[in-house]
Amino acid sequence: MNRYCCSSDGDGCAHRHAHSVSPDAAYALFNFDLSLKLPPETFLEICPRPPKEALVGDAICHPCDVNQGEAHYHPFAFDVACLEGGFVYYFTDVIPSAPSLALLFVRMTIHVVRDRFTAAEALPFFSEIEASLHPADLASGATLILNWEAIHSIPI
Repeated sequence: MNRYCCSSDGDGCAHRHAHSVSPDAAYALFNFDLSLKLPPETFLEICPRPPKEALVGDAICHPCDVNQGEAHYHPFAFDVACLEGGFVYYFTDVIPSAPSLALLFVRMTIHVVRDRFTAAEALPFFSEIEASLHPADLASGATLILNWEAIHSIPI
């Protein structure tokens, strides 16, 4: 999705906004070259890294994994919690149609890192939610509306 917008209310901004809410817009998540390059033998469950690495990027979706002087952090659990922050921004209004999403969101951000879903655990949980929904509900779609208040309710 093209998030760029000119500062005026000219035609360019209106055109980009119309495109962003059309069904032709494709949404994706990018890490903007903040990836860690780790050896292939790295264990994903146990991968302590220096906490300063968690401070890179926009902190709006960051969990509090390194806010209390921790000696290390686990980047894969951190990434799951960051991703969930984005989900909460955009998908909170979908929870009434799929209440199990609330549990998914909580399990992706729980402050006890060892209890947090890994990506490998979150995907099958999400797939179960998807399978439980009626095909008509899945086909109806959803309008993604940025919900700033939802991010403040994340239990991190």
